[in-house]
Amino acid sequence: MNKIIVLDTSVILYDRNAIHNLKDNDIYLPLIVLEEIDKKKQAPGVLGENARYINRMLDELRQEGSLTKGVPFEDGKLFIIKEYCKQTMAVLEENTNDHKILATCSLLRQHYPESEVRLITKDINLRVKADALGLKAGDYYTDYEDVDEKRTGWKQLDVDVSIINKLFKDHSVKTEANWKLLENEFVVLKAGQASALAMNFNGELKLLWSPDEIKKESGVLPKNKEQLFALTAMINENIPLISLTGMPGSGKTFLALMAGLSEINNGNYERIIYTRPIQTVDKGVGFLPGTLEEKFDPFLAPLADNFQNAFGNMDYFHMMRDKGQIDIAPISFIRGRSLKNCFIIVDEAQNATKHELKTIITRVAEHSKIILIGDTKQIDTQYLDEKSNGLTIIADRFKFSKLAAHVHFTKGYRSPLASEADELIE
Repeated sequence: MNKIIVLDTSVILYDRNAIHNLKDNDIYLPLIVLEEIDKKKQAPGVLGENARYINRMLDELRQEGSLTKGVPFEDGKLFIIKEYCKQTMAVLEENTNDHKILATCSLLRQHYPESEVRLITKDINLRVKADALGLKAGDYYTDYEDVDEKRTGWKQLDVDVSIINKLFKDHSVKTEANWKLLENEFVVLKAGQASALAMNFNGELKLLWSPDEIKKESGVLPKNKEQLFALTAMINENIPLISLTGMPGSGKTFLALMAGLSEINNGNYERIIYTRPIQTVDKGVGFLPGTLEEKFDPFLAPLADNFQNAFGNMDYFHMMRDKGQIDIAPISFIRGRSLKNCFIIVDEAQNATKHELKTIITRVAEHSKIILIGDTKQIDTQYLDEKSNGLTIIADRFKFSKLAAHVHFTKGYRSPLASEADELIE
């Protein structure tokens, strides 16, 4: 018999394709889940899109037969179920939507004792409650089961000194197969006391510019190799997608901002677009007063702080904003735009799903660059973790692409206190 899967609202709103990915199973959608989805159909961005997609799909499936009796779906069947186990509800006491979903699982287990009944949810607390009731529950991990969340974007190679000498002489050496390098991966070459920094590009290791040369081009002097790697990628016209991860205070947003300003001053781009996720599955911008611009202002603090630190005041920021050289927009309002000749900074990207980041990446038009920034250890979105967040997934999916580069930062410069707090406090 097919395994019985009960899908929670959180999974469907996280990934509308989840219902298609769970093949060879009988899928049950509790009626209360449909009610929760219906409340989200007017939500902006991916959240509302996913809700509307499920509503339309279920309406089409009605043509195949009664959803309460089950219709053929993805090598199994799909059911809408309104009943639930009243004895389980009595144990749980509170009449909440989550408890009704658990009671639905209990009822299915009673009706089909020979089948495995499993609740799939991204709600950690709901999985714990299921376990307390003796019910099987799991996370939806199709997105990230093979994701390497600890990828650094660079590696160290011990080589013969002749390779380093040739690299400094010719500024490039042919990449050897046994090095197993990814495209646009950065490399630290070591040979005794000799060393060199390079990047793998089109089958060759390219010698990187010195910190002083990088400063002339980007306007900022890198403080360590990771910062040099990041600045190298951001001023490279052949790499339109860059992901920067790492501890707070490591300079991710500052470097992206300074590189963007330098690229605009050099005439390579027309404007900087700054965006970040401002909603979780439960909240949007509607709870804040004022216009859309006023609602987004509280989320601009990191950008404003970096302008203040770089220039001592906000005059330059206001001047660029008045001239249209800085555009501020939440991710949920990016859909439908075509971002051409732009240097795009996506801050706090670890709080976005892969679908939200896909929304903005697919908006990137000709001659634009997008920088995804975040600390995957500081995730505020309820249903995401270090592996399932969009920043980790996008960085992993693009690891073989010639259009992308990744750098992970390991050292903070905000203050000794901030760095030690990040290390000592979990």
